[in-house]
Amino acid sequence: MLAVNSGDGATGYVTREDCAAAAAGLLASGGHEGELLDITGPAALTNAEIADLLADVTGKPVRYQPLTDEQYTAGAIDAGMPEAFAHVMATVGQATREGYLNSVSDAVERLSGRKAPALADYLTANRQTLLGA
Repeated sequence: MLAVNSGDGATGYVTREDCAAAAAGLLASGGHEGELLDITGPAALTNAEIADLLADVTGKPVRYQPLTDEQYTAGAIDAGMPEAFAHVMATVGQATREGYLNSVSDAVERLSGRKAPALADYLTANRQTLLGA
């Protein structure tokens, strides 16, 4: 189960490696002074779509369970997350619901010279890790 408080909001997930490659490209190329760069993956996906991807990649049933902010916070605290941090993390779900994380850009490709992988490709490449192998 993928239980979070993001509602139907989507996120343009990007890997750390792609963020680092974009940063390196930015530093090497220069010329972006004053430009706001949104470093994202190639598509914004909802958690329902991610649950479907996880099920496809792992061969195991995964479903998205939407939570309220209060349910998410309480569950995170019950799982051992410090209360203050649980409240901070709940704001990520709120921001997702409100559309603040749904942007998609080509900045990774423009800055690094390589396309950011789709989340499905990333999950497939990391299938064994997802399965705990």
